[in-house]
Amino acid sequence: METESDQMFMEELQRDFLDEASFLVEQCEEAYLNLDKPENRREELSKIFRLAHSLKGAGSSVGFADLSHFAHVIEDCLTILRVNPDLVDAHAISLLLRAGDAIKIRIQMLKEKSTDPWKVEELYNELKVLVGRLSGIPLNVEKASVAVEEVNTVVATMPDAKKVITDEQLHEENKKKSNLAAAIKTHTNSVKVDTDRIDSVLNMVGELVVIKSQLMNETLHGEKSNSKLNDLVSHLDKSIRDLQERALGMRMTPLKNLFLKTQRITRDLSLKLNKPIKFEMGGEDTEIDRNMIELLGDPFMHIVRNALDHGIEKLETRVASGKPASGTIKIIAQQSGGRIIVRISDDGGGISREKIIKKALEKGLISADKIPDKMPEQEVFQYIFAPGFSTADQISDVSGRGVGMDVVKTNIEQLKGTIDIKSEIGKGTTFIISVPLTTSITEGMQVICSGQQYILPLDRIRELIDNEEEITTQLTPDKLMLKVRENILPVVDLAQLSGHSYFASPEPTEANQSKRNNTVIVVESSQGLLALRLNAVIGQVQVVLKPMGDYFSTCPGIAGAAILGDGKVALVLDVDNLEQLGLKAA
Repeated sequence: METESDQMFMEELQRDFLDEASFLVEQCEEAYLNLDKPENRREELSKIFRLAHSLKGAGSSVGFADLSHFAHVIEDCLTILRVNPDLVDAHAISLLLRAGDAIKIRIQMLKEKSTDPWKVEELYNELKVLVGRLSGIPLNVEKASVAVEEVNTVVATMPDAKKVITDEQLHEENKKKSNLAAAIKTHTNSVKVDTDRIDSVLNMVGELVVIKSQLMNETLHGEKSNSKLNDLVSHLDKSIRDLQERALGMRMTPLKNLFLKTQRITRDLSLKLNKPIKFEMGGEDTEIDRNMIELLGDPFMHIVRNALDHGIEKLETRVASGKPASGTIKIIAQQSGGRIIVRISDDGGGISREKIIKKALEKGLISADKIPDKMPEQEVFQYIFAPGFSTADQISDVSGRGVGMDVVKTNIEQLKGTIDIKSEIGKGTTFIISVPLTTSITEGMQVICSGQQYILPLDRIRELIDNEEEITTQLTPDKLMLKVRENILPVVDLAQLSGHSYFASPEPTEANQSKRNNTVIVVESSQGLLALRLNAVIGQVQVVLKPMGDYFSTCPGIAGAAILGDGKVALVLDVDNLEQLGLKAA
């Protein structure tokens, strides 16, 4: 008879198995995709076989017989392929990938305790036929359908995905418990922690950062100086910074899974469009805040789909132009300061500037005062992200409706990131995505202009310049320029931003006027380098970025707000949008 403790133990094993199974399936998918490279097949097939065998055995032991039975036919297929890797073809890989998708669905159903039927009859049928073909035994659909009944019977008798342990089986099950637990929990040096708990720890670290800033402000500006207290506060500052880095590290995850999903989309679509593709990736171990991964998924998907549908030429076109028959799509990631830079490129036909301008004129996106021929290429390419914008000659089920790139821009901006495009006709296109490592705690430079305090993200600052000698030049009535060595940079004077309600500053005082515009900070925006004129730089600060609500979500130049050490609120500047305000220099 099954006791309550036995049931609780089995439920715990089931939870652990489902977590581990999710990891195993991800590993299988990566290995399946690597089968496209003949030199990797034997090693990858052996790896997949071990994973499928573990999934089958552990699944049966914890009561998920339907999952185990389905994994068994996959194991049968892999048993043949790993001995004869030359039998691997595109159809077999596609079928194994679909089988992996089906297992993912079942794992999710079991996690949610869903009682809906798991519809895998057709896929199970196809796998049995594949096994028969690989083994040289003709297997028609009627014979395979008999085997399908085995899965249907198992699924029908297990709607709640729980195993009933009889008195006769109990002793045997108890003997298996210790070995089973060890088999499931293969990662002995790791502990599974709910992401909500990690987020709560990070929120508390954010509160500590605010309290630390206030304490440091009191010690610096207090009436009495206490050297011992100053030393303790300095030590506290270092400890909290270390704690913040470790807390952020727990929430960081490699980009590899996102890259693999993109590779899967690329492979499936290339087969559908009959466009051979060589997929390359680099920097997949670069880590980013896991909360940002979901928002990056759609941009990656839409960019790759557009590259395959519009960018990569048809096979005959590529061959006629002297290009390799297989197109190339590359995804390369790297960390630069406090930001992640991802480049998604293809070697297709490139983006036609003329087509974009023609379409933008038709939609009224280009104002009458602009001369299209003199517009910078970067400005022209930005029209691609306008809602409903598409240069496709015809709409397909892949792209052409003008909604994908709009999603790309929206999601990247939600992450406080930027996206740029570089393209050359006949050679290809590159999308450059830049996003912060995290959107919670950030390092910044505290500055003052017209009595108002602002925070500039530290990773965007490139240089500080003393502007007392007035080294700026009035290029046009609307533009002030600054020459920094060999570069001519546009200037935005923060004092002029007081014309906007959300940049409101106190009435000018004699003190403010006396030190007005005596400092320039060179920052890197999405359009390139930009010079900001302001009153003074106070120093480096660590702040917790807080959202500003719906009203400020449409205000360019504002990324959020932060509480300073003296309790005041400072606006965090979004340098990518400052130049777009179109303000005249003072």
